[in-house]
Amino acid sequence: VLSTLCDDEPLIVSGDCRYDSPGHNASYGTYSLLDIKSKLVVAQETLKVTEVRNSYWLEFEFGKHHSLLTSRLLLQDLLTSRLPMQKVMCLEYESIQHEYDLWHIVKSLFEWIRMITNHLWFCVTRCEGSVTKLKEKWISILHHITNHPAYTPEEESKHPWLHHSSAAFQHLQKVVLDKQLLKKLEKTTLGIHTGQLESLHSLYTKYATKRKKFLRDSLEACLHVAALDHNNNVNRETAKTKKGEEQHKQQYSKAAQQYVETPLKEDKDYSFRRNIVASVINTCKSTSI
Repeated sequence: VLSTLCDDEPLIVSGDCRYDSPGHNASYGTYSLLDIKSKLVVAQETLKVTEVRNSYWLEFEFGKHHSLLTSRLLLQDLLTSRLPMQKVMCLEYESIQHEYDLWHIVKSLFEWIRMITNHLWFCVTRCEGSVTKLKEKWISILHHITNHPAYTPEEESKHPWLHHSSAAFQHLQKVVLDKQLLKKLEKTTLGIHTGQLESLHSLYTKYATKRKKFLRDSLEACLHVAALDHNNNVNRETAKTKKGEEQHKQQYSKAAQQYVETPLKEDKDYSFRRNIVASVINTCKSTSI
């Protein structure tokens, strides 16, 4: 996969860690890197918690030693869910641009109405990679919600405006101008998130449930097959009717907290499994006991 993708240009990848059990009693952590453009898994590594100080340091250890990160010519940007990769990226890989997962930042604003969180998504997608433009657009919401500058009757909001002296405005202003939030926004200019990795982790659970303990070799084998399943099916075409019209389905979105319309994909292709079985049989035949 890497040799094919890296022929064109350096990669922009997202990374996240998945633990083999819920809570704080995990035995293994698997860190996956996924190419943003092709949506393909390009790297996967499993570490045992006892190999590091604790589960928190698994991501740090992966980032410090993984071959894909150490071969810096392959990578242009790395997207993670902030800590603890921030430290290792600053110390070891200054040449690689480190971005934060925008979804995690938006979640921290969920106590506010959806229009404000949508405004943040809008700002990131329209900032053209500029930190200055991003901050200007984000802070401009303090003007929009107070009707300054005044809108035309056609543009008038159906919602009541906030007054500068109101407690609601003062509270929102503290959130919008929060120094830590503005600092995080500096690493979201590409407008990318780890949503596709969350789907990959769901597929990992299908092949290696968190309710059962696996030996390391078994766990790695299950997750490798899951990655193959993902890579072979992630870019399936949208299913069509006999008339050639694209089909869609209603699916509940945890992010939007409502049902949304999504494309209905064609059935999965599991032919890669036959290739695995054939490879195992050929290996057994060629191996002398």
